[in-house]
Amino acid sequence: MLLILLMILIDRFKHRLPIIQDLDLNKHLPYIKIIPVVVISLLLTGSTKAQQSQVKFDILKNDKSIGTLQIEKREVSPFTDYQLSSKIEASFIKKFRINASEKFRYKHDKLIYSFIERSINKKANAPKELVFKEDRYIIKDEGGKRILPKTKINYNLVLLYFNEPLDINSVYCDNQQVMVTVKDIGNNQYRVDFPDGASNIFHYRAGRCVQIDVYGKFFKVKLIKE
Repeated sequence: MLLILLMILIDRFKHRLPIIQDLDLNKHLPYIKIIPVVVISLLLTGSTKAQQSQVKFDILKNDKSIGTLQIEKREVSPFTDYQLSSKIEASFIKKFRINASEKFRYKHDKLIYSFIERSINKKANAPKELVFKEDRYIIKDEGGKRILPKTKINYNLVLLYFNEPLDINSVYCDNQQVMVTVKDIGNNQYRVDFPDGASNIFHYRAGRCVQIDVYGKFFKVKLIKE
């Protein structure tokens, strides 16, 4: 169809362009046939181009910066990938250096893979992995393999760092490997309580996350979007 349209256009306007007027279409037809292929290839390449975005938070303790958290989002249909990295250096009784690397993959808005790796003072914790395979989720950690009693996860915790959870009641916490409740506490703020006693309060402005208050058993830190 594109080739036919191209031929009609050349024939209609060749009197306006001398170079086209002198063109022997039959002689150059093999070359003309290549043009639609090239055009379609360019269009397909453009439509599958990756879309990337990034959020970065400064981690504060007592209004003093102790580290950063950065999340990169990359979309290449049908996948959406998230790469999280954080570095913290602070003193809670003694000095700690905490590094974290986390990866998440969604396919058609469904979580199909997650991987978490963390270290404290260069001592690595056992990684935690979630894989969707054969219509079920398989968890891999220091305890071995087991089946997660859930068939579909549409949201995990990393999504809260981007957009306000207007229609989200619960998310999957990859670190603790459980679903946690998202509570709307008003003023565009949402609270998430974890099984270990910690909690996060996410603050949003115009639908975007701008601050997270992190409450642990022995500490409190604040994440401010840069």
